[in-house]
Amino acid sequence: MFLNKIVDWQGFEQFVTDLYKDDGNVKVEHNVTLKGKSNANRQIDVLITRKSKLHSYQTMVECKYWNKKVERNTVDIVYAGMDDLNIEKGVIFTTTGYEKGAIEYAKSKNIDIFLVRDLTPEEWGLPGQIIQFYLHLITASMDNFKFINTVCVPVVEEYPKTLNIHIELSKDMIFPDEYQLYSIKNGNKGDNLIKYILSARHSLLSEMTKDTFILNNGEECIQEVKATAILDFSKFEYRQLRNQYGAINLSQIMFDITAHLSQSAIKIDRAESYNIALAIQNYIDNQINLVYQKQGQEGLTLTDNIYDKIVKQATSNKDVLQNGSIFKVMCEYWVTPDNKKNKTVIEKKIDKPILLEVKTV
Repeated sequence: MFLNKIVDWQGFEQFVTDLYKDDGNVKVEHNVTLKGKSNANRQIDVLITRKSKLHSYQTMVECKYWNKKVERNTVDIVYAGMDDLNIEKGVIFTTTGYEKGAIEYAKSKNIDIFLVRDLTPEEWGLPGQIIQFYLHLITASMDNFKFINTVCVPVVEEYPKTLNIHIELSKDMIFPDEYQLYSIKNGNKGDNLIKYILSARHSLLSEMTKDTFILNNGEECIQEVKATAILDFSKFEYRQLRNQYGAINLSQIMFDITAHLSQSAIKIDRAESYNIALAIQNYIDNQINLVYQKQGQEGLTLTDNIYDKIVKQATSNKDVLQNGSIFKVMCEYWVTPDNKKNKTVIEKKIDKPILLEVKTV
């Protein structure tokens, strides 16, 4: 993809020149002509000079923007130039690869050979340049609470004949004292009834959305799954409510629940923020460097060798995101369902009531 932005041999030579400008304190010259021991003029695509207080060290770089692999005789020509010019190091860059004979010969002549190519998915970071998945945001609404077979033991003459429950779900909700539960055996204090209702909510949402698949051909939509649930306290020790009127021994609580599943398609192109992002692979050493330029950035950035990182990732990618995956996010109780305006709504109903039994551990 980014390799196509290098449109000709001149652009390739300029790219390699810019590449070395990010590689330490060096002098980088493009298209240099030097006279060798043979008195012949030799043209060098890129000449790299590193100087110290005692001596200088030169590298000649040849850029081969070809439509075929580099052969051995090309490496031989580079080596002859090094010898004629008394240059210590030779380097070849190409975009198409090398014949096997060229690789073996370059190893024997202290010539590094590099392939400039587009990044692999592992080099982008799995699953690759494009990350695409579906987000299922799940929340619920609960209403129509009814107490079934509830036994009231009043201590006053005037007491309510019906028992209503009101839950106002919020992030900072304080569980009302009127829903504090007590043991029917010894009167010890237990948890709040609201906590059991919220626990039931979580279990119901997991059950009602367990068969998760991509909806509506991947388009944004909402699925509503409606059900009736029964929270059974009949075998639970801590099932007594108390108020100013007396004691109330719970048996079952019936309520309606609607699971709201909001589907969104998430697509991220990691390349969007880059002008260029390429891999530089050294065929002599086990070395892969990445070179990139972000939008608005001047010059190129060359990374350290990432070869070991890529090898490690290739052997430990069991938990890597797969494109097309579904991420389920179960929202807390205070999160309200998504707005259905201008969205396709898929309705589903579970006909049989779902029974949840609260048991003493």
